[in-house]
This record gives sequence, structure tokens and C-alpha cells, in this order.
Amino acid sequence: MGTGPESYDLTASRQARVADPADLVGPLEQLVRAIQQEGPLFALWGHSPAFHKYEVLQGDTSLVPNFLMTSEIQWGSGREPQDPTHQVVFFNGHRDDRRVYLRVAFSVEKPEDGVEVTGPGLVAELSLGPDAAGADESARAARLDRLLNLMAELFAADSRRVEARDADE
Repeated sequence: MGTGPESYDLTASRQARVADPADLVGPLEQLVRAIQQEGPLFALWGHSPAFHKYEVLQGDTSLVPNFLMTSEIQWGSGREPQDPTHQVVFFNGHRDDRRVYLRVAFSVEKPEDGVEVTGPGLVAELSLGPDAAGADESARAARLDRLLNLMAELFAADSRRVEARDADE
């Protein structure tokens, strides 16, 4: 049995679909900037469709629109009606207790593919390793609360939660 949680998982979700992936550029950029303001450990990266690694924010330049333009999950590639139609994943590159992982999955109704989307409209998940969440209980609680409330506000969430997940879960 470990000494503490393996990760702190923040989730904000809503039922409403996204009309257009471009509608998420502003909210997602704001979230990435807020996450990165937490310190150097929180610099986020993403993979292009060719699996090249790029820093999401490069000074004043944001690659969020580029990631959203390539976020579609093609029908027939394992996606079921309850699954999202789009997904963006950003990470800080650490796989240990310092890891930061952001996944935003969302659905855009596409009548032309003939399959109705039945899952949530948007789910934003931010997972922080224990060191990224913060060693001090008070600072950790403030960070988790601040980031979860921002996620809920930016994505007009219907529900939100924080979960401390142990390694064996």
C-alpha cells in the first residue's frame, strides 16, 4: 500500500455538444495558460497527427487552434456512438509523480455519418501526479480547487469532481 494517491484527477463535463471545434479555441487556450502559470513543471506539449511533439504555447504563439483542427476521431476507427467525436491531449512529458495530463474529449453532432452521438458533449480531464498537485495539503487543495473551477467555468460544465486515485485502481 502506497503512502498517498497516485494522481489527483479533475473532471468537468457537460451534456451540450460543441457546435464547432473552433468554439473551443478561446476556452482551451485560457485553460492551458492558467495551467502553465502554475510553474515551469506545467509547460504542456502535444503530438501532431504525425506524432511530432510540439509545445502548445510558444511565447505569444498558441498551437491550440492547430490541435483542435486535427482533433477529429474518424468513424470506423473504434469510435462507438457513446464515444467522443474529437479529442485533444496535452502533457508535460513526465511519467512520474510530476506528471500533468490534460484530455479534452468532445462531440460534434455529424448527421452526415448517420450515427447519433449518445455520450456527453464535452469531458475535460486534468490528471496531476502528487508532486504536480502539491506536497503541502493547503497549497494542493487551493490548486485543485482553482483549476477545477476554471475548467467548469470555461467549458460551461454541468458537473465536476476531484478524485484522488490510488495506484492499484
